[in-house]
Amino acid sequence: MRLQALAPATQDSTPLKSTGDASTQEIAAAFRSLGVGLNKCERALNDFCWPVTLSKVTYDRLFALGIRGLGVTGRGPFDALQFADVIFRSAGRFDFAGEIGLVRSQVTAVIIPARDEAGEIVDLAAWNIDRGAVALWTGESCMLGADQLTAPRVDMDALPVFPDVAAWLRAGRRGLVIIDPKRARWLTAETPLAVEDDAFGARFSANMKLPEPQIFVVCKAARAAI
Repeated sequence: MRLQALAPATQDSTPLKSTGDASTQEIAAAFRSLGVGLNKCERALNDFCWPVTLSKVTYDRLFALGIRGLGVTGRGPFDALQFADVIFRSAGRFDFAGEIGLVRSQVTAVIIPARDEAGEIVDLAAWNIDRGAVALWTGESCMLGADQLTAPRVDMDALPVFPDVAAWLRAGRRGLVIIDPKRARWLTAETPLAVEDDAFGARFSANMKLPEPQIFVVCKAARAAI
């Protein structure tokens, strides 16, 4: 089994504490970095993907888009951007070429871990840089950045929402990218959100609008029959 290298250290990275004062989450992360206790998505990152730093073409494309620093490395194990050969399917899903027995495919995509509100990697997003298309592997997630929905926000009242993956990565993954508005609108219903563009804000508001409840009036005859 090929083990993924940890994301390169950044200036705000902190070394793992000794086991004497490490939290349960830190110990688990340390074991996962050695290939122990990987969940389905972490194992797929290890088995089918490679760090974008190993692909000059992909890395140069990201750099030209202004994506660098935390946008590339993330903040923890398995957060770093990867690349893989994929097959985009219908309904916003994708397969890794390797999992269906192909050595290569026509599309090389950037692979981005998608975390849930608890911070666990529950899905993987494949981003086609050329077309801007985004697809999910398991379909468990509906956005990128969901772990920030419940995280403390000390420097902002509202959580930023970006119109596309490139903008989100340029911002160092701070905020959200909505992939499936129909599901995301329920998760974000009680979270203040912010956008930087009026046109995008209008489209976003329309897509995220909660449906009106269906209310029926029971007529007197129907009540009498009950």
